Amino acid sequence: MRYRTTRYLPLCALFVLAACQTTSDPLAELRAHKPTPTEILQQATSLAIGNLAWESVNISAVEKVDGRVRWLATTRSEKYRCTADADGQNSFCER
Repeated sequence: MRYRTTRYLPLCALFVLAACQTTSDPLAELRAHKPTPTEILQQATSLAIGNLAWESVNISAVEKVDGRVRWLATTRSEKYRCTADADGQNSFCER
């Protein structure tokens, strides 16, 4: 009896290890993340204001005019009117 169990043990361990391996890179999902338009505007606001975490910015009233984007950004303490290029570059915000 003991001979049979020890004979199949390496085969069983090999099968378990093969089943546990992942076929994809675990960081591939993070690298493939593309920011949403709201995230782009949040980041543009954070860059224009400075010293602010982009996740804490609320975006509203977004409109596109002549290749530029305008929006209202609200932080915990202030409201800003912001503008930027259509891709979120060259952002500017004022109270």
